[in-house]
Amino acid sequence: MGQKNKTPTVENLIIALKDPRVLEAISAAVVQPLIDSIAELKKENEENATKILKLQNELYSANNRIEALEQYARRDNLLIEGLPVQSFGEAGSTGTDEEPNKAVEDSLLKLFNEKLGVCVAEKDISIAHRLKKANASTRPPTTIVKFTNRKVREAVYAA
Repeated sequence: MGQKNKTPTVENLIIALKDPRVLEAISAAVVQPLIDSIAELKKENEENATKILKLQNELYSANNRIEALEQYARRDNLLIEGLPVQSFGEAGSTGTDEEPNKAVEDSLLKLFNEKLGVCVAEKDISIAHRLKKANASTRPPTTIVKFTNRKVREAVYAA
C-alpha cells in the first residue's frame, strides 16, 4: 500500500523535472546561488593570494633589513679564540653576571695593552664575556668583545 502512494509521486516528480519551467525554477533557487557563491569565493581566494604574496615580499624585505642592521651592530664586536682563562670567575662568564665579565675584561685589557701593544681603556669595552662551549674540548671558550669605539676595535683587529 505504501508503494502505490509513492509511485505516483515519483512519477509526477519525474514528469515535473522534464518541464523547462520547473528546471528554471530549481536553477534559480538552488544552482545559481551556488554558482554565485563559488564565484565570490574564487574572487576572495584571488584577493587573498595577492595579499599573501605582498606580505611574503614585505617579510622578505623586513628580514633583509633586520639582517643588515644586525650585521651593522656586530661591526663593533670581535671574537677572540684561545684567550686563556685566568680565574674561576672568568671561566663561568657567559654574559649573564657582571662580576665574571669584569674578570674577562681584565684579561682582555691585559692582552690588548701588554701583548698586542694597543692602548685600550676599560671605557673602550662595552661588554665582554665567554661564549658557551659547543663541545668538551680542552681549548678555552671563545670570547666576544663589544667595543664602544670602532676605531679601537679596528686597532685591536689590525694588531
